[in-house]
Amino acid sequence: VAPIKSLKMAQHMNDHVPGITIPQPIMKRLEAAGDGAAEEGVTIALELIEAIKQKQGVHGIHLMAVNWEEIVPRLVTEAGLAQPTPQLV
Repeated sequence: VAPIKSLKMAQHMNDHVPGITIPQPIMKRLEAAGDGAAEEGVTIALELIEAIKQKQGVHGIHLMAVNWEEIVPRLVTEAGLAQPTPQLV
């Protein structure tokens, strides 16, 4: 699951990343979100994770946050994949 930060990122992935096709309904959601596309991308990623968790035989999820690594802890927490670990100071 690759969270999408913007419509531009989604368009780039569709046009330039072999094997990646982002469905039109997802593209339309990102476009409609406008300046809130990053938050819509988080919502879409969480929906995908939930759908994957419901599949029989699935024992893990690969999160690939390209140039948006800081979103991973939030996705892991909000998707209920693991408890957050305390930050060391």
